[in-house]
Amino acid sequence: MRIILIAAWLLASPTMANPTPADRVAQAQTSLAAGRSAEALRALDVVVRDLSPQDPLWSRAQHLRGRVNAASGNPATAATIYYELYKQAPNSKEAPDGLVGLGEALITLNKAPEACRVLQEASVVYLNRLSTSLRGRIEKSRRAASCAPAGPPAPVDSRGSNGAIASKTHPRYQFAVYCVARFQEAADLAKQDNNRGADQFFTARALNLLSQFAIDPTTDVARARLALANGHANIPDGRDCPM
Repeated sequence: MRIILIAAWLLASPTMANPTPADRVAQAQTSLAAGRSAEALRALDVVVRDLSPQDPLWSRAQHLRGRVNAASGNPATAATIYYELYKQAPNSKEAPDGLVGLGEALITLNKAPEACRVLQEASVVYLNRLSTSLRGRIEKSRRAASCAPAGPPAPVDSRGSNGAIASKTHPRYQFAVYCVARFQEAADLAKQDNNRGADQFFTARALNLLSQFAIDPTTDVARARLALANGHANIPDGRDCPM
């Protein structure tokens, strides 16, 4: 009788009968510590399925899914998961690590050019959020992929109080600003060479990004162009900007 009562109590327990997303993440971490990757992934899959990307637990679970797949020798799956993390929750705590993880997975898949672009983007969009460890991983991965040398990052007000670049909520904003500066620079050179076609092409690309990201050309782009002129912003180069 006592055994039956204990079993009934366990079944009635909220955690056992209907675990919360936090319970499932904790369960996954316990499973990982015990080397039970498949069990961990099942718990994490439920969290990602049931929560919105705006929930911090979603990004945490998605990041863990990427790490588990990468460690289990599934780089293609890991790359897809990391990309979705960056796409759906770019401002999450886990996004910088996930984007670097995407670059590492692409290297494993022998996609060096794509990996170099991803690693370069990580250096730009998360300029003020990269830990020493992440910077080290980026450099190690860039060497492994034989990426072209990257110049020093552009100086940005990390406080976000005096410049729109730092205060915009989406991390791709900074990347877009420097692409606009690159396109405007290319358009100016085309004008000097009387190349009307190239001038129109690069001007149109700049206008498209200005509209898409609601970029302020009088402050943000002007600052970026000044940084480019002073040789402090070699990233991104024109090949990485959306054409």
